[in-house]
Amino acid sequence: MRRRAWWGGLALVLILGLLGAGCGLTRSVEEYFSAQDSGLRKRLVVVPFTSGLAKLAPRARAWERGTRRELAREGGLVLVDYSRLAAAMQRVPDRVKDRQQRMVWAGRSLGLNAILHGQITDLSLHRRLTGIWGFRDNTPFLGLEVDLSLLDTASGTVIARQSHRAEVEISDVLAQGIRMGSPPPAKLVDELVAKQVKHTRRWVVRAVASQPWAGFVLKVKGKRVLTTVGRDTGLPLGAMLTVYGWGERIRTGAGTLIHLPGAPVATLRLDQLGPRTAWATVVDAREKPLRLLPGMLIRAR
Repeated sequence: MRRRAWWGGLALVLILGLLGAGCGLTRSVEEYFSAQDSGLRKRLVVVPFTSGLAKLAPRARAWERGTRRELAREGGLVLVDYSRLAAAMQRVPDRVKDRQQRMVWAGRSLGLNAILHGQITDLSLHRRLTGIWGFRDNTPFLGLEVDLSLLDTASGTVIARQSHRAEVEISDVLAQGIRMGSPPPAKLVDELVAKQVKHTRRWVVRAVASQPWAGFVLKVKGKRVLTTVGRDTGLPLGAMLTVYGWGERIRTGAGTLIHLPGAPVATLRLDQLGPRTAWATVVDAREKPLRLLPGMLIRAR
């Protein structure tokens, strides 16, 4: 009953968030996730980064490669190659038109916790006052601005979003040349990309750490359940899991589809672990006849 009440409370928070339009809803979901941390390893996909400026497309790819390289070193993350997500999206039914929702469906089949998006939005000069009062200079800075977002597959919502500007101080002569149409020196742009890589790693690690770990049902054979749990998640044989039924799906005014969790329907025990999947046995069913379906949410107990 406590779990049912807890999930009901979460559903209420999300529904109340709908009354506050898109950003209010996102804020409510972020507040919920900020209090959660299971400590289990979580799977993450980095979607190819893009640029709103065509000339910076190579920089977006360099930023993405650097980000993947840095995140692969994090102990609490399992980095899944984007090609696996792209292949899984091809298997999503055609009736699911929205690209974000197709990612959510595909991400669940891979046991993903989160999907990271990044886009370069600006490369420009900016001046600001530096130094102490009475000796202040209007110093020029070259800045690279990016947008980041993290999609949670369990809820289907973007649970974290940020715009970040990395800057490097430049000379007045160089600033004047850029204003007259000269391209910024490649070395400086590379430095800005490196700064964004470091920032992105820190931001992602914090955001993913605040998510509760999630797994999903893949297949059901009687009382045997194939799950997205694997050795890579850190769960041992004998671990107990709770499966949650389908909750409501609510579309916000901004068009986002929220997957609300249902009530607990079964308890599983892991008894056969593979690298990325595991078989579990139903040890307790809340309702009879038991209905377990692919895509249902799993939480560690």
